[in-house]
Amino acid sequence: MNNIFKLVSNYFRMFFAKIFKNSKRKLATYTIAIIVLIVGLVFSFIFTLLSYYNISNAIKLEVPEIAIYSFATTMIMFAFVLIITESGNNMKATDEELLLSLPINKRDIVISKILYYLLFDFLLVLIVLFPSYILYYVMVKGTSFIFVLRGLLQLIALTLFASGISGILSCLLILATKKFKYSKVIQTVFNMALIITFAIVYLGFMLVSQNVSYASKIYDLAIMQFFKNFMLYGGITNYLIICIIPIVLFSISVIIRSKSLGKNITTYHSKKIECNYTPSKISKDLFVKELNNYMSIPIYVTNTIMGPILTLMLAIVILISGKNSFISMIEAIIASGYEGPMPSGIMPVVIKNFDVTIIFVMFLMQVLAPTTASSISIEGKKIWILKAHPISYKDVFKAKIKVNFMVNLFPAVLTSIFLSLALKNFWYIPLLLAISLLLVLLSSIIGLIANLLFPKLSWESEVEPVKQGISVLLTMGIDFCLIAIPLLFYFVLNITNTYLFFGIIILIYTLCVLILSKLLYTKGVKLYNEI
Repeated sequence: MNNIFKLVSNYFRMFFAKIFKNSKRKLATYTIAIIVLIVGLVFSFIFTLLSYYNISNAIKLEVPEIAIYSFATTMIMFAFVLIITESGNNMKATDEELLLSLPINKRDIVISKILYYLLFDFLLVLIVLFPSYILYYVMVKGTSFIFVLRGLLQLIALTLFASGISGILSCLLILATKKFKYSKVIQTVFNMALIITFAIVYLGFMLVSQNVSYASKIYDLAIMQFFKNFMLYGGITNYLIICIIPIVLFSISVIIRSKSLGKNITTYHSKKIECNYTPSKISKDLFVKELNNYMSIPIYVTNTIMGPILTLMLAIVILISGKNSFISMIEAIIASGYEGPMPSGIMPVVIKNFDVTIIFVMFLMQVLAPTTASSISIEGKKIWILKAHPISYKDVFKAKIKVNFMVNLFPAVLTSIFLSLALKNFWYIPLLLAISLLLVLLSSIIGLIANLLFPKLSWESEVEPVKQGISVLLTMGIDFCLIAIPLLFYFVLNITNTYLFFGIIILIYTLCVLILSKLLYTKGVKLYNEI
């Protein structure tokens, strides 16, 4: 246990040292931290607001327990997301040989590594989901504080459960594909299948939740009843289940990973003795190389493609259920904040601004995690190979941008079309397409510049550059501002002509693309040469 604590604390010291090691960029680092904190608080506020709506409605119906079903559903969805995003991480690290040379048990090495990454996931879950339990305790009379503690225990169990399942899936998938030439690609395809499955489940739940009779059938499921009974009544059996199952799964994951620690898992050997060489353009080869590198890192794919896919699914939900159902939900949320009748002037404002708001929210979901934000860092210490070749920096930059454009192109086009049809405005299609594609390009350039400013070449696992890199957080913050600032001006200036507004946004984003492209090919080149 002492070794585990030392290793975990050392990982965190290294994490913060890497962030604040450059004294010249401390101001930028603190600014990024503030932006990320604000973005996190915004998402926490959104989930808390939805919880407030659910609790208020449940209280009005005199059945506050209904809100717990909503908490359970959100928690299950989060578990699914954590399993998907973590199952691509095989925990293969560059410090394995060093750690194995020390007098430390393999099990302690594995547990410390898992706990290090698990704590980041738990922090996210805590920020987003935990306020809901506090809100229930405050709003529902007669609720004991033990309810909040049970909620905390439930979130800990959720994180352990997701970590255990993802670890087992990851190890089993590696063992099943180790004899194949394209084992990493197969693992990536499997993760994409998980994402699509989650998207379908998410789509189904969003549609079913619109129908009270169908929703009640979901609430009657054994797992939903278990969560309700545990939160309200506790019980020794429920406590044992909520504790034992995650711990057992986590332990199995640790055992499997300990067995494979330090071993070369891949057993594929090519029997081909001839090398076929076909000359082609450098730009094409670089793009293929970037695409292969992207597809060979499952966690890279899952963390960058989930946003576009979920955005597309949400557009389909709005198209099928209609925007009026969403407006009704917003009306119910606002009404829940008033003890008496809601002021009559609120809903006309909501209806007037609904189209623009939902469009920009979906834009945000789509571009929040571009591949370019970690495309330099993911090269690692092998980047010198790329720089040693007589390759133009323009070709390198373009290849990395093309990959992100390819990942987002198909979802962006379909989302723009479906959303325009859902909002019953055919003229939105070209406008949304233009804004969406410009945002993808703009986000790609921002991500690449951010990664050139804050490259993370020394990493132990792909998780670090993909999920914990400063450039990733900086890109998320800037992308958030790119969406939020125009939306804020739309509300403040009380713009009535949406076509004019979208036209101005297209011009502004085009100008930003031109300016940042110039910056990329001047300042970015210097940063690239300094790496």
